[in-house]
Amino acid sequence: MPEITETAEIGVNTDVLWKEIGGFGAVGDWHPMLERLDISAVGGRTTRTARGKDGSEQVERLVEFDPSGHVYQYTMEQSALPVRDYAGEFRIEPVGAGASRVIWSAHFELAEDADGRAIERVRQFLHSGTENLKTRYGPIPGYDYGTSHVAHSPVTLSDLRALEHSVGWTAQDAEALKMAADVLSDQAEALVDSWRAQIGAQPHLAKWFVGPDFKPDEAYKAAVKKRFVQWVIDTCTRPRDQAWLDYQEEIGLRHTPVKKNKTEQAQTPELVPLRYLIAFTAPVVLGAKDFLAKKGHNARDIERMHAAWTKSVLLEIALWSRPYARGQLW
Repeated sequence: MPEITETAEIGVNTDVLWKEIGGFGAVGDWHPMLERLDISAVGGRTTRTARGKDGSEQVERLVEFDPSGHVYQYTMEQSALPVRDYAGEFRIEPVGAGASRVIWSAHFELAEDADGRAIERVRQFLHSGTENLKTRYGPIPGYDYGTSHVAHSPVTLSDLRALEHSVGWTAQDAEALKMAADVLSDQAEALVDSWRAQIGAQPHLAKWFVGPDFKPDEAYKAAVKKRFVQWVIDTCTRPRDQAWLDYQEEIGLRHTPVKKNKTEQAQTPELVPLRYLIAFTAPVVLGAKDFLAKKGHNARDIERMHAAWTKSVLLEIALWSRPYARGQLW
């Protein structure tokens, strides 16, 4: 059964955001692929009929609506898509006091005459919605993926493919990483919190977040956390193209005097030594396995997802190390 999850980090309080976009009929106001949406409520049965800009039409029925939990669930009753038993969920959860994460997910069965294009059409619809929310409400501060603010990586795509071969990356790993994306997307913040707890418990790691008053810079920590959470999602979902390469260079630079503190104009130490980036790979890799096991997958799939995650993290750490090395030493 295909399962798809798309997310958006929004710098708006969860209660406020829910009031604006959380209604069952509200999707018609912010989804760029919809021309019109009509709501019908008869005898306790609520449906929405969505008409796309491409002339398509689908009817969805509300199954559960929980405004206090900022979530609703629905099923698809009519669609031109070759799918059946389609169930969707739209959820908004808090990310700190003043930000939210939108999580839009769906699982379904393919009709007998369907192929992979049906899965991609569903993914495109959910993705277009969450991406438009990011545009509408603004990006995560300092998250400059794909923009001109990001440094250009001197690493070539050929170099990247060689590194992928070095970690043993396969097509099966790519499939497993997509599976991991669905598992980790709504757990990304909890995963990051588990790593940050380990950092906070070790003074030699925590000191890189301390200001000149010898106290933790909470604003800096909060800003970095949002991008760290997004990094978990990006690791599982972003294609490894030039924009991806450039952002790995940017992440590496933000751990060195070239760019550390620049985004928030913070005054924490200007360098995170490379030895700690490398050493902390262990908890980042090992700690993910427990989270990958929380959605009921069998042991084989958990191992596959964990192997793909491990290879991906090692690949990124190798790229983050480049700004630390001189010339041909890298």
